[in-house]
Amino acid sequence: MGCLRRLLLGALLAAACAATAHADAVRVTVGYGQGADLYAIAVQLDRRAPLHQYARWTLTSHLDLGVSEFQGHRSSSHYNTTHALAVVPKLRWQRTATPAVTPFIEFGLGLSGFTETTIAGTRHLGGDFEFTELLRTGLSFGGRRQYEIALTGQHFSNGGLNHPNDGITYAGISLAWYFR
Repeated sequence: MGCLRRLLLGALLAAACAATAHADAVRVTVGYGQGADLYAIAVQLDRRAPLHQYARWTLTSHLDLGVSEFQGHRSSSHYNTTHALAVVPKLRWQRTATPAVTPFIEFGLGLSGFTETTIAGTRHLGGDFEFTELLRTGLSFGGRRQYEIALTGQHFSNGGLNHPNDGITYAGISLAWYFR
């Protein structure tokens, strides 16, 4: 099954499960980093009340539950494709809604579990469980700000708990749909 087909199937499955999980957004991300393509789907559990409201900006918190697939380019080994599950709590600093678009920046720090300890046949994680840091900046738009597009950077590493600790970092683009 091709990557795009799996990603679309995952997006449909995530959207179907999101209503029962009290989620209010589905996010699809594609990216590249250190010899591997990344394809990810996540549901976002949203907190309705802001943590703090400023005159022009709002601070909120969210939780992403996601599945990722890393496809390597430089290896023909059976470690060429690796999957990960991640739980990432995030803080979002977002401009108060404007007529056209609303800019935001997010930072997240979470945990992830990998199916293999080698990514793309060349990056050795040292363990199945990794820490992950996320930085995302973008724009929300639409009548209810129900769509968003963002640039994403994410790093996975065990923080030196296991050796080797190559980790992996990628940059990508994400699209989200807020259905609540």
